[in-house]
Parts: sequence; structure tokens; C-alpha cells
Amino acid sequence: MKSSLVAALLLLLGTSFLAPALDLRYPPTPADKQALIAMGWSEARDSLSEKLEAGYLPGLAGRPGSTGMTGYRQWLALWKWFDLLSRTETEETVNLLRQYLFVRPGHEKPLFISPGRKVEEVDEAVSREQAASLLEDPKVRSEILGVLLPPGIPDPKDQPVADRFEKSLLESWILDAAFSEALFQLLTPADYAPGVLWNLKEIQAANPQAFKMYPSLALAIAVVFDSKLPANWPHHQVSR
Repeated sequence: MKSSLVAALLLLLGTSFLAPALDLRYPPTPADKQALIAMGWSEARDSLSEKLEAGYLPGLAGRPGSTGMTGYRQWLALWKWFDLLSRTETEETVNLLRQYLFVRPGHEKPLFISPGRKVEEVDEAVSREQAASLLEDPKVRSEILGVLLPPGIPDPKDQPVADRFEKSLLESWILDAAFSEALFQLLTPADYAPGVLWNLKEIQAANPQAFKMYPSLALAIAVVFDSKLPANWPHHQVSR
């Protein structure tokens, strides 16, 4: 009993004091990553935020800043994982809607501009509050998401992005530094991140060996098919 309590105390101490001991000059080790994962997604995000901010150095003439250093960049990618997995699917859906819902001068109701159509310079994206309010209307939600999300992407819920996936799967992705860097090089604010991760899961489940051999291809496919392609894609004279 005593030995179990000591082991538990050591584990708690190791986790609690991990953040102050970080050396951002060197890439995180698998043990570093697993200890942070054990803290929880949002707790690890907040812990890393403080350290990354405190350790950041801007670039100078002839010398790269922190983001030009491999070690710091890998810690930053780790923070991006925790930040993404801590956000909710609802938040991500609101971000997606704001790319297609606009307020035009003289119009009271938001205007939905479908993928592939041009946005006028006078159009302003709806506020986050407006987009969230529209999501609460079941009919509007169904119609809009039916246009934006391809079949197979789960209907978003008000839950953390991480809750959709097995923790062991997420851990395998996070532990792969090259995969993580490639993911966050491709991912942009315009992408629907929960859909991208869902596509990656489906691709890996369908053919684990091919996923391992061609991770860049899997990432490219996952990002392209996170939302429906425009009706006029690939060209207005060619059928979908």
C-alpha cells in the first residue's frame, strides 16, 4: 500500500513539474509527450502556452528566431495538437459557417454564399454569435451542414474534438514528429479540422500499411475532403 502511494506521488510530481523543466532548444522526447498527454488536453495546452511564450525569441539579422529552430518548432506543433483537441466541434463548425455566411449592406438576414462562389468586397462575415445562433435552429443547421459537409463526416456535437477518437490513436499521431509537422503545415483556419482528423482515422483504418508508407498522401486527401467540393469543381464546363 505504501509503495503504491509513493509511486502515485512520484507520478503526480513528475507531471506537475514537467513544464518548468522544459528545454525548448531540444525536441520533446516521447516521454515528454506522454507526460503532457496524461495531464489532459486543455491542461497540457495551457502549460505549454506559458513556456512557449516565455521562451520565444524573435529572429535577428543572420540568425533565426525560435520558430526557425527544430526543437522549438516541435514543441509548438505539440501545443497545436493540444489546442486543436481541446476545442469543441461546435466551435469549429462556427468557424466553418463564418466562411460562407455574410452580411450584405441593405440585407437584414445573413446571406449564404456556397463554396466556389465569389464573395463581394462589401460582404462581411457574420459574427460568431450569429453563426452560433443559426446552428441552434435544427432546420437551418441541417440545410447548411448538408451543403458544406460531405457524407461520412459525423454531425458536429458540443464536445471536445478529441472525444471523437480513441486516445491511443491520437497518441500515435502526436508521437510522430514528422507527421505532426506535415499536418500543421497543411492545416489552415479555412479547413474543418474535425473532418480532417476523421478522414485520417478512416484512411488509416482502411489500410494501415499504406497510411504508414504514404502519410503525406493521406494528409492531402484528408484535408481536401474535409468539406464538400464546390458544385463547379473542377471546372464549370465539366460535371462533378
